[in-house]
Amino acid sequence: MTTEWQPIETCPKEPYQGYLVYSQKDMFVAYWTEDDYGCEYNFWAVDDRKHGPYRIRGASITHWMPLPEAPK
Repeated sequence: MTTEWQPIETCPKEPYQGYLVYSQKDMFVAYWTEDDYGCEYNFWAVDDRKHGPYRIRGASITHWMPLPEAPK
């Protein structure tokens, strides 16, 4: 598994799999959402675990990298 930033176009869009994503000056743990209605409602989202998920707004996401493994 690589730990380098990669262009967002190369990111696997596995629904609800978290990735570290970069958008200009901001980094987020985000995931790709998909629904049964087609790509109109597919987007990168963040979730506050209370009211989310929320679509990432503002500058476009340009890069991604996998999240590290959780501590054991």
